[in-house]
Amino acid sequence: MATAIPLAPPTEKEKKRVRLSYHADILWILLNFAFLGVWLYQIKYEGQVMIFDQQFIENGFCNLPSVDGKVTGLHSPTQMACFTFDLSMAAAVVFIALAVWKVTPSWGSTGYLVVHGLAHGLIFMGIIDTSKDIDLPGAAVLAAILSTGAAGIYTAMIDAGRDRTLAIIVSALVDIFFTGLFVVKLQKGVYVLTYVNIVISMCIMMPRVLLVPPTEVHSRLDKFNGPYFYAYVVAVTLMNAVIWIEPVFCSNGFANIGGHVWFDISLFAVTYVGILYAKSNDGSKKKD
Repeated sequence: MATAIPLAPPTEKEKKRVRLSYHADILWILLNFAFLGVWLYQIKYEGQVMIFDQQFIENGFCNLPSVDGKVTGLHSPTQMACFTFDLSMAAAVVFIALAVWKVTPSWGSTGYLVVHGLAHGLIFMGIIDTSKDIDLPGAAVLAAILSTGAAGIYTAMIDAGRDRTLAIIVSALVDIFFTGLFVVKLQKGVYVLTYVNIVISMCIMMPRVLLVPPTEVHSRLDKFNGPYFYAYVVAVTLMNAVIWIEPVFCSNGFANIGGHVWFDISLFAVTYVGILYAKSNDGSKKKD
């Protein structure tokens, strides 16, 4: 039976990165919880609290106005721009992986870009009617989408050596909780895509904080994309900054430079760093 090769003791440089990664995770989690809190609070006290811009509250996105000044998802060029950008980048990454890098594409990352982009396109084409409150079939679809985040929690718990039954129960409860929170508190179909982005982000970061402490140096560095550590930290921080800039500064110039499309660009940056790390791992395996 093959024995595992012991890992080298962490260097001071690696320890420094791990401490930074832990603090970054905590910061990102706080930003996401604060975003949800402000969002729910403003909806509850609509008209009395105005932290988020009214365009964002009405449309769920910060949309660039159309030629005739309309900012709904059916009319704003922002939705079609997001659709075009996401699908183009996904296609480009798959082509480069297969034709240039000669490695297996990161199907999970590119698949998420495709699904995200398709949602924007369907909103623009009116196939997804975001003017309606979520109904029972819509809640079932939302639960299915959020289950991808819950699956990440399950995997993180199994990797950390937790009981499989406990992992299933916890991940299921997380899915039920966040689906129920949307159905009861947010309700509007137009909010689904932004909500999904926030919840899935938290489902990635929370298990890292709770299950991968700074003492687990090699595991933490792996989850922060190893040699692309700083690129990942910068990309995720920029994405979280855009998440806040979009609703707060929408009518103060952000809509006029594209609005929500900047979130999709930042999302691609995070995804691309992950793809580069997957590529380096694929290359290493082939060498072995």
